[in-house]
Amino acid sequence: MHRFRQPEWQAIVDAVEDGIGFIHTGGQASFHGGDGRGAQLDATPLAEILPVTMQSHDGVWDIAYACRPTEPLYPLFDLPLDDMPYFGMSRTVATEAATVHWEIGDWPLLVTSAAANGRVALFTAALVKPLRMFRVGEGLEWEDPLDVEPHWARDDIRNYGAYWDGITELALALIASVTGRSLTDSAIHLADTLRRPLYEAVLRETPETTLDVQVIDLDTSAGVVSATAVVTNTGSAIARLVRGVVTGTTGSNHRFRDGFVDLLPGESTRLRFETGDGESPEIGVEVSAQNASIATRSVFTP
Repeated sequence: MHRFRQPEWQAIVDAVEDGIGFIHTGGQASFHGGDGRGAQLDATPLAEILPVTMQSHDGVWDIAYACRPTEPLYPLFDLPLDDMPYFGMSRTVATEAATVHWEIGDWPLLVTSAAANGRVALFTAALVKPLRMFRVGEGLEWEDPLDVEPHWARDDIRNYGAYWDGITELALALIASVTGRSLTDSAIHLADTLRRPLYEAVLRETPETTLDVQVIDLDTSAGVVSATAVVTNTGSAIARLVRGVVTGTTGSNHRFRDGFVDLLPGESTRLRFETGDGESPEIGVEVSAQNASIATRSVFTP
């Protein structure tokens, strides 16, 4: 686990004040916490830009508080938060500069504010239970067993299936708020846009572009031909899903070692490849993209 140092906290504050959006979320351990689990953000420079104040040892994990929106409820934060079960929260107090959009019990749940040129958004509750710090018999009597299962085996995560849409809308609303989107935007609309099939909604209309490929760093010392292809987008549109094929006179094809990439107009990248077709008198390298036909073929002799 990484422990932030004071200069790192200050770097975050400086970035937000310069215009970067900042989101902080979590349960009883993510703000000030308690029982040895607290992040104690009130003792860091981050407290300068957070729209809430905190007291130590004030985290809650047995939640029986109702959630409710505040007035006016902006479309961006018209979210199904009152239907979700929560596994932890921090009891905080909103600052004068903060706008509280949702409350949980008598405390802020979803809060936004401005910090100089930047924006901050907070969500003070946890959607899954925290990792327990003690094994049964080693810690306090009220501790649950240590949760070490992978996330796909965690019952508390799997049982959240009915809430995935709401979680998506919450995440998009938080991101939209700190990136300057209007409060009149709808989180549901943003989620619907996200769910559109990428190819049918966007990539199918991408204009054609052209690619160029050159082979460098040729190495045959290990009995295998390995080299790097420098691929350049020489057209005027972004090149989507650039990929390569190596061909030899034996007719075999060998994929590049590196995966697909997107290239902006004029942008270049290096892609590594290998082929065992070292007996071929010449080897060709071809690259293409979803919106570009095969580029100029680069031929070399092993």
